[in-house]
Amino acid sequence: MIASAMLPQSSLPTSQRPRSTRLSPPAVAHWVLVVLACIVFRPGTRADSPLPSFHRGEHPRLFFGPEDVPGIRSRLDSPFGHEVSRRLDTLRNADAPAWLRTQVAVGWALRYAWQGDQAAAARALDLCEASLATPETGPESGLPLCETHAAKVAGLAVCYDLAQAAWPRNRRDAIASALLTYALNPVLPADSAARSPAGGDFVLAQAASGLAALAIEGDPGVPRDAAAAALAVRGVVARYLASLGDHGWPREGFNQLRIPLSQGLGAFLVAWRRNHGEDLLAASPARHWPALYATLLIPPAAPGRVPDLPFFGLAPSIDGRVPGPRWMEGPLAGGDTSLLLVLADAGSRAALEWTYRRCFGPDGDGSLDIVKPSDAIFALEGSGAIDAPVQPETLLPHVWADSTQGIYVFRNHWTGADDAVAAISANARPARGLATFGDAGSFRLLALGGRWAVQRNRDVDDLDTTSPRRENVVAIPGTQGWMPGRVLRAAGLPDGSGSVSLNLDAVYTVASPSPRSPRLEPTQDIGIRALRAWTVDYSGECGAPVLMAVVDHITGAPARRWLMHTEERDIHLRPDGFDLVAANHATLSATVISPSTPRLGVEQGRWTSTISIVSDGDFFVIMTVEPPGVRQPVVSASGSGLNARVHVGGCTLYFDGQNVAIE
Repeated sequence: MIASAMLPQSSLPTSQRPRSTRLSPPAVAHWVLVVLACIVFRPGTRADSPLPSFHRGEHPRLFFGPEDVPGIRSRLDSPFGHEVSRRLDTLRNADAPAWLRTQVAVGWALRYAWQGDQAAAARALDLCEASLATPETGPESGLPLCETHAAKVAGLAVCYDLAQAAWPRNRRDAIASALLTYALNPVLPADSAARSPAGGDFVLAQAASGLAALAIEGDPGVPRDAAAAALAVRGVVARYLASLGDHGWPREGFNQLRIPLSQGLGAFLVAWRRNHGEDLLAASPARHWPALYATLLIPPAAPGRVPDLPFFGLAPSIDGRVPGPRWMEGPLAGGDTSLLLVLADAGSRAALEWTYRRCFGPDGDGSLDIVKPSDAIFALEGSGAIDAPVQPETLLPHVWADSTQGIYVFRNHWTGADDAVAAISANARPARGLATFGDAGSFRLLALGGRWAVQRNRDVDDLDTTSPRRENVVAIPGTQGWMPGRVLRAAGLPDGSGSVSLNLDAVYTVASPSPRSPRLEPTQDIGIRALRAWTVDYSGECGAPVLMAVVDHITGAPARRWLMHTEERDIHLRPDGFDLVAANHATLSATVISPSTPRLGVEQGRWTSTISIVSDGDFFVIMTVEPPGVRQPVVSASGSGLNARVHVGGCTLYFDGQNVAIE
């Protein structure tokens, strides 16, 4: 019988060291709740209890079986397979921090599983044992312990599945014992408030422990606790997926989707589907994740660069000196696109494949989205099995909308780095205990190679904060800014054009005077009424390929500042607006219709600059984006304020009391 007592106790954090395989009373309570979640949240392709589809003791089995190896070897012999092999060679021989040691071991275990190299299996075992012998004393590289521990456990589980057949029995049983301990004792987020079923770190920790359980489930000598733990984690994952918005937007921003996918959640979904015949992703809002990635990601302008995207959330600084990347490319968050190629349905996979190749192939960053060795499994299965990608617009709508979360993304086309993607957030469901960003009403605009409207990164103090003032909103002194907006109307057109109107009354309320008061404490309504109407038009009828208009109708408030943060450094103010020039000489031209005599200002920051308009009344701003060398269309207005009819080229825009209409 394999027992967790065989695991060296120094390999677990002190709070996670079990005295035996029996669960402590708190752990029993934890798993009772988890099992109840499993019973209640049961979306899936099967109505009955999922049963294992593998033979007892069979390995490998998590992601592929012995019968699949000949096909894998055939794909490895293709040009794409040669690139995968080169990436694996680089990663398995690279220096890695202690928390990634088991992932390096996966690289060697894959050599054994795919090529039968016994020495590689031995090398993988040595690395796994070294990882177990290294105490987890606290956060590494500024990362939460729950994230680094999950990465370690997921790597150990995959390594065991791939190479355990070549390991000496006593040493193999010790690894299985460690996996059983990890399966029964996940390292949860340190902050108990963050242990929400909708939290990214919570599901990450649980999914990694579930993967450990799946790796040893049914093996000789492994108690039934492993199967029970796997089934319980299945319930936790189902509950997390059910907590998403109606199209899968996570409660905590984009990176808190990417990190769990990369560090255990995605692997658990693939392994559960393969071994238990239940597709949890397909039965949940998460089935829209591949379309989200395909709509958000913009290919880089030159090889060797990472993709871009209109980012919402927090991109934490790696070293506290420079902004974190909008597209995190390291082992913490990478590999998620490869995983989604495997999890996606046929249509979404074909569309996402175009994005994958343009962003991560030779014309992109060249990584193949393989940033840790286990990613190679999914890249080879997902992309390696597709002969030619399909242009996404033949399969996907140009508008991706999550009405529950209030996130709307509008894309003009899929051609390359000059694509235009605009987005707006209502921050419709902030929750206590989860990361929230005070971005109700904030928008993003990336177009024709310019980063026109982004989140503020003015200085070092901005790098790890989530102040509403970092967003493209109207700032009203004394108001709180963290509360949700309410979507009044949202519409999209086949070409990616669209409009969104938001009620922001709750955002402009007054918070508790206590500086320690939680952000989402009840606030006091002081009578401010606010509506933001936002629209983007890609029809070209105005004479520019991109037209954006923003109206803010605000009553009962003191003087306020309209804010837009930009990464473009070439900024020119005019009496009635401003112009931005990108590095590639594309231009954005903005005209302020209201107020009629705007008080414009620019604050130059280290990485971004802030354009502001101060007013006692409403705002009506028109923006057009033009390619290099093309003059902006003439903008004129008849009437004033929010009653104006604005003529831009062949279009007329006006505010109808709730929306910006274009005719």
